[in-house]
Amino acid sequence: RARYGLLEKKKDYKLRAQDYHRKEDKLKKLKVQAALRNPDEFYFKMINSTTTGGADHMTYRPPEDLTTEELRVLRTQDIGYLYSALQKEKKEIEKLQAQLSVQQMEEHEDEETPKVNKHIVFVDDEEELESFSATEYFNTPDELVGRRHNRLTKEQLKEPVIIAGEHLLKLDEDDGTEDTTKAQRKAFRKLQKLQQKKFLELKERKQRVKKIQTLIEEKQLEKNLESKGEKTRVNNDSDEEDERPIYKWKAIRQK
Repeated sequence: RARYGLLEKKKDYKLRAQDYHRKEDKLKKLKVQAALRNPDEFYFKMINSTTTGGADHMTYRPPEDLTTEELRVLRTQDIGYLYSALQKEKKEIEKLQAQLSVQQMEEHEDEETPKVNKHIVFVDDEEELESFSATEYFNTPDELVGRRHNRLTKEQLKEPVIIAGEHLLKLDEDDGTEDTTKAQRKAFRKLQKLQQKKFLELKERKQRVKKIQTLIEEKQLEKNLESKGEKTRVNNDSDEEDERPIYKWKAIRQK
């Protein structure tokens, strides 16, 4: 009998049966209520109350009914939530920046005002200067000579796997360059699209961080305006409509 465990007694069976019948009666009652439900039934509590996790009805209170202390607590909670969202966005930005190199981000940010590449090569005489070829010196195709980083050589381009940057090659499918294969060009373009997507996400997240910081400053200003003390607006005579108000509190001597 040991392998079957404890033998169920009558008192155990009664408890299990009572629990089963209690649940069964509750389900029957709910089925009857659902069948007799009036679709046009309406109560104002349906609008003025909400539930938390499917239970605990909470009555809605408009902001004008809240006290000053309650509003201050709510604004503090809003600022705390905004700070947590700001930290989350900053962590995502750090992850994206770790995946993209510094040179690539600089190139992407300076697309409107591109920098002039400078790479000084010293030669022995004027004859060597006249016959100097950057393609032969760097041992790289003409398409990669102007790159500031990750300038691949011709031997590296012939390898099957290449780790490339954003602006790697701007070749067409019909370009008959011997140094690069069609499969390599396809891989380059695929990598370029992936990096462009990451750059776009990085730009959007940076804009979101600026918006969250602006919201934090506005909420903090609202909270500070409710504090005690005499205050005056400094930029009251400003002509800019979108300028944020700046207040200065009068210094109070502490006892």
